[in-house]
Amino acid sequence: MPLSPQIEAIKNGDVEAFRTLVDDHSAQIHAYFASRLNDPSAVEDLTQETFIAVWKHIDRYEPIKEIGAWITGIARNKLLNHFRSRK
Repeated sequence: MPLSPQIEAIKNGDVEAFRTLVDDHSAQIHAYFASRLNDPSAVEDLTQETFIAVWKHIDRYEPIKEIGAWITGIARNKLLNHFRSRK
């Protein structure tokens, strides 16, 4: 399956395309963290960390998954790491 033009643009360093991706998915990721944490600061931090990881690792994205599912997977890993670091 070919990459969407937006993902191609992000892979090529297009910051505006990335901002659009963040705008499209940040509320969902924020809600994901907010439903699992009772710490607004951690929710904000983990949301930001998730999208930093998306930017850094967009070259690893393969279109076998919908981009939202891929981003949620990154968020899930961030959450697990957050819980591990608190122990």
